[in-house]
Amino acid sequence: MTIDIQCKIIEIGATTPTTVEGVNKRTIVIATDEVYPTQLPIDFLKDKCELLERFAVGDFVTIGANIKGGKKGISRYVNLNGWKIFKTK
Repeated sequence: MTIDIQCKIIEIGATTPTTVEGVNKRTIVIATDEVYPTQLPIDFLKDKCELLERFAVGDFVTIGANIKGGKKGISRYVNLNGWKIFKTK
């Protein structure tokens, strides 16, 4: 499932390796542009990490993200994986 999120960047993390060999990850934290904003982490993987180089904390952006989820034992989880980002304001 794919969504577009209009938001403000509030944190940009460093690129770090994942447990999968050769796959890097960079996480940003955003605040949604709503009456009641929500803070969400969004992961950019592999070559998508480079997309974040031209953005800074405080930028208003639209992010295209895939929603991924699953089950580990009895717990369920959801991940947002970004694949596009552009300035909106």
